[in-house]
Amino acid sequence: QAWVLLAPAVWGRSTMNAMARGMLWVVSHTLPSMAVSGANPVIKVTDDEEVLKALSRDPMLIRQTRMDAVAGIVDMMDAARTAAPLFDPGPALIVWAGRDDLIPNGATRSFLDLLPPAPPADRTVLFDSAGYHLLLRDTGRGARAAEIGQFLGNHLPLPRIAG
Repeated sequence: QAWVLLAPAVWGRSTMNAMARGMLWVVSHTLPSMAVSGANPVIKVTDDEEVLKALSRDPMLIRQTRMDAVAGIVDMMDAARTAAPLFDPGPALIVWAGRDDLIPNGATRSFLDLLPPAPPADRTVLFDSAGYHLLLRDTGRGARAAEIGQFLGNHLPLPRIAG
């Protein structure tokens, strides 16, 4: 078995500034059903305009999220950070994006620092300075998919074909 983590969601409370932590706590505890929109012209999840158009028309895309759900997502990111020192799954490829507007680079860097040491053959960390949060949906996806394929090809057994 091998693991691939793309733009891991690891922006827990310990890496948020005091204002963000405080606002999250106050709003999630006083107005938990208040919904916030993910629509923000400053936040860019991909540089592929066709993907952005498709996402804007996707009826399955969640357009608003309740504050108690946001707090729950942050709880999961806190849990991921807490578990990081125990992360020893065997071969792992971790790719993070330099242009990720959802998960700050500082949060990802500090998450990587929390991981236990691993032999280079077991863990590959790639920083894609041109990548966005949706690493397999931006214009560099072809090269990234090839890197993932090569990593998996080196770490997973080939299936046996009966015959």
